[in-house]
Order: sequence, then C-alpha cells, then structure tokens
Amino acid sequence: MRNNIRCAIALLLEYRKSKKLDVLRLGLAIFFIMTGELIITHYVQIDDVENLLGHIYKFVGYMYLFRALFYLQVQDILTVKKQAERKWREAENMLFEAEKNLSKLVLQAHEEERKRVSRELHDGIGQSLYSILMTLNIAELEVSEEQAPCLQNVKRMTVEAMQEVRDIAHSLRPSSLDDFGFLTALRIYRSQFEKVHNIQIALRTSGGMKRMDPEIETALYRICQEALTNCAKYANPKLIEITLDHNPYEILLTIRDNGKGFTIEDYMKRAVGKHRGIGIFSMKERAETCGGTFEITSKVDEGTTVRVIIPK
Repeated sequence: MRNNIRCAIALLLEYRKSKKLDVLRLGLAIFFIMTGELIITHYVQIDDVENLLGHIYKFVGYMYLFRALFYLQVQDILTVKKQAERKWREAENMLFEAEKNLSKLVLQAHEEERKRVSRELHDGIGQSLYSILMTLNIAELEVSEEQAPCLQNVKRMTVEAMQEVRDIAHSLRPSSLDDFGFLTALRIYRSQFEKVHNIQIALRTSGGMKRMDPEIETALYRICQEALTNCAKYANPKLIEITLDHNPYEILLTIRDNGKGFTIEDYMKRAVGKHRGIGIFSMKERAETCGGTFEITSKVDEGTTVRVIIPK
C-alpha cells in the first residue's frame, strides 16, 4: 500500500509540470489503485471475491494511469509522425514540380537554341551563299566558253549548298511554326516527309485553324516529328493517319500507322542501357510539360498508335 502511494506521489511530481497531464484521470487512477489494494487486504483465501475485485480495481486504475500519463504523449508521437509524413509528401511534390519545371526550362532552352542556329544558318550562311551565287551569275557573263562549264559546276554546287542549308535550318526550327502555327508547319513537314520516304500521310483536323499556345504548338510539332521519324525507321508503314481534335476542353493528337508494330514491354526491356527508347521518353516528357498525357499502344503486325491529350 505504501509503495503504491509513493509511486503515485512520484508520478504526480514527475508530471505536475507537464501540460499534457490529465489530472482527473490521474486522480481516478490513484483512487482505483488504492481501493484495489485496500480490498485485496481483506481476502483470506486466494479464491475469495475480494481478491478478484481488488485486482479488477487495480487493473482499471492502471488503465486510467496509462490514459492520464502516457496516452497524450503517444498521441503527440503519432501527431509528429503524421506531420513528418505530410512534410515528406509536400517535399516530394515540390521535388516533382521542380523536376517538371527543370525539364520545361531545358526544352525551352533547347528550342531557343534551335531557333537561334536556324536563324544564323538562314541569315548568315544562306545569305552568303546567295551573294556568291549572284557573283557567279555576273562572272558568267565575262568568262570564255572554255571556262563556262567549270563555272556552271560551281553554280550548281552553290545552289545545292543553299538548299542543304535551308533544309537544315527548317529541320532545326521551321519559321512557319512561329509565323503560321502548328498546322501549317505540320502540312509543310508532311509534304516533305512524303517525298523523302514515299509514305502517304492522311491529316484530319477538327475545331478550326486556331493558334495555340507557342509551347503547346512546339511540343505537338516535335512529337509529330519524332513519331513520323520512328515510323519511317522501324515500322515500314504504307499509311500514317494524323488526327487533331481542337475542342473547347482539350487538344487531342492521334498518330496511327499500319506498320509492323511491336511489343512495348519487350522493346523497353531491350532499350535499357542501349540508349533506345529515348524518343518515346522525349514525346512523353514534352506532353507532360504542357500539362498533358502521352500514351502509346502497339501490336505486332497491326501498327502503332500515339495519343496525346492536352487539357485547355
């Protein structure tokens, strides 16, 4: 009995300064424990009811003691744990947003550099080659017949070099994309692609010729470029269908071919460590930087479908 009283006093002194102390439950705990001890002192045989009743009182007292002294501390620990988990989730979301913004900035810097190099090729080297061609035209009037064939060869090489510069500049960043928008740039690219690869491309649009955000237009154009290039390199299709649905809620781009097709899971497994699969990752990244989604489905001998959805 004395030991229990001492214990209760010691606990009270230990926790008296704690703001988490439940004084009412602590009082009930002391009451039940002391009452239980008092009842136990009255039993004669071990199977007397006083013995059972005393232990029940003590058990209830210990429960109140736990509730008064430790339960709130356990709650504090759980609260701290929840706060830590919440902060961890917030940090994870912040990291995801930072990575997303970094990817966006990298793509923007990439496009700006493409634009700059394309402009330098067109305005710099292109204009220089044009000046050389004009000079050759003037010189052609003064050369002898023996020198004329040599001059013609130089003119032909100059014209070919000018065409190569124009093609490179256009592939880096077509001026039509900035001046007239995605659909016009895509139609020009489709015409060139059909001539080079001898693959028919059917382009269907709905929702009009509205201009979109420049970032979205660039992303859609690059996705089409990558998808068509992959078709020409790997799928060997006869027909490629491009569908653009521009409705008030979303922009839906679908690129479907009737080529060889492939198993995506097997392809990605083989791609590990071989620098393959970068094109698929690049298309997905471009769609996600615009807040959209990217999906690719394919079946062997049935073709491949690329679908991009960008919400307004």
